[in-house]
Amino acid sequence: MDSSDLLESEARSHLAAYAEYHNVCLGKLRAIWRQVGHSTEDVRAFYQTANQNAQNAWQDAVQRAEQARTALKLEIANINSEIASIRSELDDPEPAEAANAIEASLGLSISDVWRHVSLQATT
Repeated sequence: MDSSDLLESEARSHLAAYAEYHNVCLGKLRAIWRQVGHSTEDVRAFYQTANQNAQNAWQDAVQRAEQARTALKLEIANINSEIASIRSELDDPEPAEAANAIEASLGLSISDVWRHVSLQATT
């Protein structure tokens, strides 16, 4: 089972546990509401409020995850910028630039070199 299947399984398990918990709480609330004589409208309003609070909690979780992702992307961009700055200070070319410089100095492309190495290995 790969990690995405595992996460999907955990999500289904969590959802089932949440639904069971929700049903238990709803049963207890119904019993209390019957005992104290709450009207159908009061119960409906309470249930809508509780439902909205649950939706807000999930929306907040998604928003926090999006903010964490944005912060991580910014951190990666800052680190890449720092690496580029250090390379520039060291006169160290980017890997693609280094490959182009090697090709130019040899008069061959990297693919030509690999083809030559491959031919040598098979003979």
